Amino acid sequence: MSFALSFAFTMHGYIGNLYVLGLSMVVVLFNIIAEATFLGDHTMAVRKGLNLGFMLFVLSEMLIFAAIFW
Repeated sequence: MSFALSFAFTMHGYIGNLYVLGLSMVVVLFNIIAEATFLGDHTMAVRKGLNLGFMLFVLSEMLIFAAIFW
């Protein structure tokens, strides 16, 4: 929630710099890593979904690259 709010405030000019946005992003990423490694909250279904999502993201970036430079 803090990441989304700081992003929105930064984009609308309420926050003059990106330090709050960067700090929020670090906190969110730290929480994701902590849940995955230390707590073991990611089940096999969640891992498959994350892997599939990442592969689709990479595929979409490749297609965008091909569409721009082809």
